[in-house]
Amino acid sequence: MSNFGSMPNLLVGRSTICEDFIFDASAKTVSVAENIKRFLMVVNVTDGIVIYNPTAQSTKGVAQGGFLTLDYDTTSMDDLDELLVFCELNEEPDNSIAVLLGEIGDKLDLLNERVEEAFETGI
Repeated sequence: MSNFGSMPNLLVGRSTICEDFIFDASAKTVSVAENIKRFLMVVNVTDGIVIYNPTAQSTKGVAQGGFLTLDYDTTSMDDLDELLVFCELNEEPDNSIAVLLGEIGDKLDLLNERVEEAFETGI
């Protein structure tokens, strides 16, 4: 029986492949530099093995921020193995920066209009 019904949708938000990571096979850890909300899946491409999938009992782990301790035994793997690390990114303050930049642009437009009016009226 599948337990997907009780799991949240794993492909929501801003999912991406995190490319800036460190894999420590002997410590069974993966850490990423990106500001992530959660790990979605980690695949050891070199060995063709899913080493983290939160929906499968044998490949779960404990994640805290951008640091993941794997349940899967990776001690026989190599730190330089090619991994695909799928993550969901946090909603970063990019939105607030975009709003701030928009407000700055609006104020510059208003200032430009006032400067033009001043030149037209000779003030």
